[in-house]
Amino acid sequence: MDRDKKFARHIDKVPGCWLWKGYRTVYGYGMSYHNGKRVPAHRLSWTVNRGPIPRGKCVLHRCDSRACVNPEHLFIGTKTDNAADRHAKNRDASGETHGRSKLTAPDVVNIRATLAKGEATQRALAIRYGVAKSLIWAIHKRKIWA
Repeated sequence: MDRDKKFARHIDKVPGCWLWKGYRTVYGYGMSYHNGKRVPAHRLSWTVNRGPIPRGKCVLHRCDSRACVNPEHLFIGTKTDNAADRHAKNRDASGETHGRSKLTAPDVVNIRATLAKGEATQRALAIRYGVAKSLIWAIHKRKIWA
């Protein structure tokens, strides 16, 4: 079976997005095999429908659906373009969604309330929550977790 037909078997062409029906990563990106290598389905879609991806370039989503492989929803860019696009769409990981976050939103509310009441020092809260004192200061001053 040729590559195009094999690829098409794994697509659900709903209005707008073409959703990948095959294997998806825990992050929601479709994955496939091409020439014996595992490749993201949206990159394979670009290759099948548009041609080679320039070396060092990324295939980005206009629609922000990670499972989408519709070539009309994809565009070529750099890693910097990808980061700028993510930031412009307010999709940066922050707060609890940041992979290295040790605090939850209720923790932050509690930290601010405790400091406002004078019930504990920043140092004591840092120890209690297992974080740096500078993080407690930044939360208190609303530099982060705004």
